[in-house]
Amino acid sequence: MATAAQDAVGRYGANQDDWELGRLVDLIGGELDGGLVVEIGCDQGGTLWLWRELGAQVLAVTLHTRPDGQFRPHGATVIEGDSRDQDVQDRVHAELGRRRVTMVFVDGGHDYMTACSDIRWALRLAPDGLVVVHDINRRIRFPEIETYMAWTEYADDRPHMTIARRGEGSPGVGIIFPRGL
Repeated sequence: MATAAQDAVGRYGANQDDWELGRLVDLIGGELDGGLVVEIGCDQGGTLWLWRELGAQVLAVTLHTRPDGQFRPHGATVIEGDSRDQDVQDRVHAELGRRRVTMVFVDGGHDYMTACSDIRWALRLAPDGLVVVHDINRRIRFPEIETYMAWTEYADDRPHMTIARRGEGSPGVGIIFPRGL
């Protein structure tokens, strides 16, 4: 399954570290087959392709679908708008209906306030599912990425794990598991 992660990055434009994404897929990929993934934040749609490749239904929330034409939904249902807006959240909840969310992949706004909002919402969307957060490591070269502060705040008192390459520069991926697991 790690090959699918490499394809997501190399062929479909996923903006993740292919090794980290591969470890994530190796760990949880089987859970997604037949499941429902909500992705908060999309760029070119590379991870949308990956979740679909792993057999999931996918609902994506994104600020924009790239006017340069690089975005591809790969069969995902896409709702455009700011994930912090109540109208957008209401549209997502209406689309989901009563379906159980298997995983929420958070890779939206990287400032502290947006990351906190997205993680809080993800925890509500998937109370018994996985919440996966991208860019959880502090990186000196990218001070504008503040997701690590939100990750620390929300993961500390919940069952969780991290996937990251060693050394500076690794964006890192964090998984919050359901309570009681």
